Amino acid sequence: MANMQAGSRFRLGVLSASAGAILWGFSGSCAQYLYEHYTIDPAFMTAARSLVSGMLFCSSSCARSETC
Repeated sequence: MANMQAGSRFRLGVLSASAGAILWGFSGSCAQYLYEHYTIDPAFMTAARSLVSGMLFCSSSCARSETC
């Protein structure tokens, strides 16, 4: 039973890391498009990306926790 749970947690970890890498790359492509076509400050874009990723992290952490 414990071995099956460890395998499931490993797959979840690999899936989470893969999804994070894909989303981070996609946001970089979107940022590059915005830099080329609009006048957006790179500091603002960095702050916005960090804010959104922080909110996603906190919401997923809260969803998994029993006490939020």
